[in-house]
Amino acid sequence: MSLQQAKILERSNALRRRIDAWIEIQHLYMPQLASIHAAADQEGGGKPLAVHDIELNLPSRIHSVVHCDILFLQYEWELRYAQAHSTLNDLRSLLLMESMMFKSKTRDSRGQRQQTRSINLLKRVRTRIEATATKYRQIRISLQSLAGPLHHFKWSDVLRVLEDDDMATLTSLDNDTGEGQKKLRWIWTVEGTGANADQSTQLGLLFPKPSANIDVNIDIISPLALRVEWCKACARAHRWQEECKGTFPSPSLSPPQPPFTTRNFRRTSVHHSLL
Repeated sequence: MSLQQAKILERSNALRRRIDAWIEIQHLYMPQLASIHAAADQEGGGKPLAVHDIELNLPSRIHSVVHCDILFLQYEWELRYAQAHSTLNDLRSLLLMESMMFKSKTRDSRGQRQQTRSINLLKRVRTRIEATATKYRQIRISLQSLAGPLHHFKWSDVLRVLEDDDMATLTSLDNDTGEGQKKLRWIWTVEGTGANADQSTQLGLLFPKPSANIDVNIDIISPLALRVEWCKACARAHRWQEECKGTFPSPSLSPPQPPFTTRNFRRTSVHHSLL
């Protein structure tokens, strides 16, 4: 047995002991689960399950079958809600990392060897992005299950359904889309995003030195990138407002524009001002 296999086995055994302790606590507060676990053991023929296949039977999964105290549902709600925001933060950081790596690849990678290495690194980051998105979707399913019994209804306006199109980086890092067509996705407008931007700016970390740990750089750059995004969105809104003012009739200037052009400029300027 190799050292890596020994470490995996040791960690699996430690995790199994913690799960067994969790099941004992569940039987104490929810005795109905004892019969469910016994039936599952009989169906499996008495063979122990792999540690990653053991069902934890959290309240969000069993509250429709087994009676659960409302406090247990509330505790899991608070856990899942915090997990959802933390997962979105990880997703935003990974999207920024991918954008920066794309720019670095375009600017610095030369030759087949460097290109192949860059592509492999980008594939690894994309795998992490997809795994994080899957994690968020699973957490949201748990929140949906808990929202009914707890009578929470406004949470879905904040933690929305994550579509594939929503996993896009900041518009300030998108050089392929025209200025008039850029749209900021909802994951970047969640409350609390970029909360430590002031602290990072005061520390003089606008252009941090490269670090061997790219996650450290992303934690620093993420709130500052949002500040740059806001500045560019504000500049776009002001530009559309100027265009809107220029479409009003003026006897000393060019002929007036059609009314629909003015309405279009006004609608666009309001949209950008809300970003």
